[in-house]
Amino acid sequence: MLPLSRSIHLSSERPAWQTVLLMAGNLLDLVPVGQLVPRVLVRLNILLVPETNPVRGQLRDGPAFVRLGGAAHQVEGSEGDPEMLARQVLDWLNARLQDEAASEAGSALAREAFARLLAAHIFKDGNGRVARAVANWLLLRSGFVLRADPRGYTRCRKEAYYGALGVYPADAAPWNAFFEDLVAACYEPPRIGSMVAKARFEPSG
Repeated sequence: MLPLSRSIHLSSERPAWQTVLLMAGNLLDLVPVGQLVPRVLVRLNILLVPETNPVRGQLRDGPAFVRLGGAAHQVEGSEGDPEMLARQVLDWLNARLQDEAASEAGSALAREAFARLLAAHIFKDGNGRVARAVANWLLLRSGFVLRADPRGYTRCRKEAYYGALGVYPADAAPWNAFFEDLVAACYEPPRIGSMVAKARFEPSG
């Protein structure tokens, strides 16, 4: 078992979104490097999606759709078996995490993991929450410091968010730019000489 890089302290002084991301990071920290499996994503979904949601923790049973501008749009490539797609993404991520050089490239790794998880769209609901939590964890373990809510950032920029994802990976430039802007807005970059060992949360404001 990996030691926790962050301890869970449920404090009224910490925003709810920050507490949830902290708990998600601790859950991922408990998984030995290179051993992420689909049930870990299910546990993340149960943690991140409200208890009142009737499909919380459920894999989708058909093609995935997102609603944008009042219309439903099918997620390209989401026709496959969700568990198989989850394993493919996690096999790729596990291999990268075991590669020390790739593991330390936190921003690039987080950016691609986020996009791949969203493309797989394995859950009936909460795919964005799970993808953001994994990306956040990858950023923090590389030394980034969380300052603002990444979910709030994307919700205010839905059209750009889904537009960038809609052409990924055929055209990665829009997604790369969107993610870089998200990181710049929501995180403090690693300090010079900082190592991967400890990810940190610091309150915004």
